[in-house]
Amino acid sequence: MDSIKQHLPASIATERLVLTTPVLDHVPEMAVLANSRAIYEVLARLPHPYAESDGRFFVETIARGDSEFAWSILHEGRFIGIIGLHLLPNQAPELGYWLGESFWGLGFGTEAAKAVVAAARAAGFAALRASALTSNAGSRKVLAKAGFIETHEGPAQHGTNAGKPTTFMQLHLISGVADTLPAAVRTARLTLRAPTLRDLDDIVRLANNPKMVETTATLPFPFADSDGRDVIAQAGGPGQRAWAIADADDAFLGTMLFKLVDGKHPEIGYWLGEPHWGKGYAAEALSGLLDAVCTLPGFATINARVLQSNPASIRVLEKAGFIVIEHTTSVVDRHRGKPLLAMQWTAP
Repeated sequence: MDSIKQHLPASIATERLVLTTPVLDHVPEMAVLANSRAIYEVLARLPHPYAESDGRFFVETIARGDSEFAWSILHEGRFIGIIGLHLLPNQAPELGYWLGESFWGLGFGTEAAKAVVAAARAAGFAALRASALTSNAGSRKVLAKAGFIETHEGPAQHGTNAGKPTTFMQLHLISGVADTLPAAVRTARLTLRAPTLRDLDDIVRLANNPKMVETTATLPFPFADSDGRDVIAQAGGPGQRAWAIADADDAFLGTMLFKLVDGKHPEIGYWLGEPHWGKGYAAEALSGLLDAVCTLPGFATINARVLQSNPASIRVLEKAGFIVIEHTTSVVDRHRGKPLLAMQWTAP
């Protein structure tokens, strides 16, 4: 770990930010911004009240200590928060951050997180971990935009948040099974290909539909232009691979994707715009993708989850050869507690 840590950069410049070594000059503003009940309540390791003495201890002892590599986040030369990697033996580093409240909702967290992810990848780390209180939707969205995939939920184990419902996330930085997947798949009427910016208008138009809330786990509503750009940007990101479902005229109809987490079977998911329901497109796209991946290492068994209230999607999965392996309930925020079927497909 120490040898890889030495390859992390002392400073990182992004479009709007500079991530740099925390120094004592940052402490006065650090104490002002960190002395926030709202920040304390979502972090596990921040004291409250937060005094300048806490800031000095962080800068002098923790920020670049044996188990930490932290950066001050500067915007236009002003200190606005902290981001860093918590480094423990035999574990993937854990990314954590905080921003002053007046800088929330401006995209700074996402910009800083993406920069640290890129630095960790360049340094040679194989994977990163992260976690956020399940109730902290803003932080979970930041981490998702940076490429983290939610792996499970459970009580926090340490710090001031111990026992609180927490979502744990993971991001793989080295090449894996996703690299074996085909760039494009063609069926009788459809092409599965990478989504591009030319799809943006169609993505937003089709996804910005309240009916999508009833059948999908994570598509936001209302669905904005920025959400569509995230769909495109994250399609080939760590932990997943997504394809646009396009018709004979190459018009965007929906998406098909795999979630890829080490130690688990790939999980298939999809959504199709309402104007294209009932035409067999989802079944055709799913069958085509399964035919394309069935001989690839790691894809002999594929999982899916579907709400029992979504009989159309259940039929699509059954036609493709999925069988029910468990009756359970949803744990995602939108559908928490609703009856859910866990289904599984095995290559012939």
